[in-house]
Amino acid sequence: MEVRGHIELRMTFTDGTTSRTVSIKYLVVNAPSAYNILLGRPTLNRIRVVASTRHMKMKLSSLEGTVITIKSDQTEAKKCYENSLKSKRGVFALTTQPPKEEGVIRAKIARERRSKPAEDVLEREISRKMFKLGKSLGQKTQDQITKVIARHLDALAWSASDMPDIDLDLCHRLTMDPQVRPVRQRRRKFNEDRRQVVRKETKKLLKAGHIREI
Repeated sequence: MEVRGHIELRMTFTDGTTSRTVSIKYLVVNAPSAYNILLGRPTLNRIRVVASTRHMKMKLSSLEGTVITIKSDQTEAKKCYENSLKSKRGVFALTTQPPKEEGVIRAKIARERRSKPAEDVLEREISRKMFKLGKSLGQKTQDQITKVIARHLDALAWSASDMPDIDLDLCHRLTMDPQVRPVRQRRRKFNEDRRQVVRKETKKLLKAGHIREI
């Protein structure tokens, strides 16, 4: 399977009365398929979609809290299914990274894949708080954004200590069987530079009360 790259598009879900628009990052591949796009589980979980293949419907909530019900076209669905049966089926192998990458090679690839600014940026400072703006923005737009940030400076989290009170109902919990004996993972080894980074970030979370030693 030939991977062409990624593209991020704004997609609107609507049932004719209510709509919701979200940004979705797609993986573009060159492969025969009866479908134009496929929505993966990460996206469905992120926008909290409840899908039913039996009823050929899916539901999600709008920003206003109402329920959006999207119905499938049975004629188009049957046509896509028949086309998928006619097409020559094969086994596709998609490799996202070289196998058996260890140590420095894996860290180097992770740095290369890290998201980077799409353009050159310039730094602004308000009350010792640094933020970045794109250089392509006009001076008027830059001033407007700076004024908005300055007006809502206390509403933004600039460090972990700015978010001490996290609602426990929003915390992620693992569904575990209490009858299964827990197994401790093997301790990972890091080089000195990475250990210093881990130690620094751990101290920030401890100070903010996000984690505690057990």
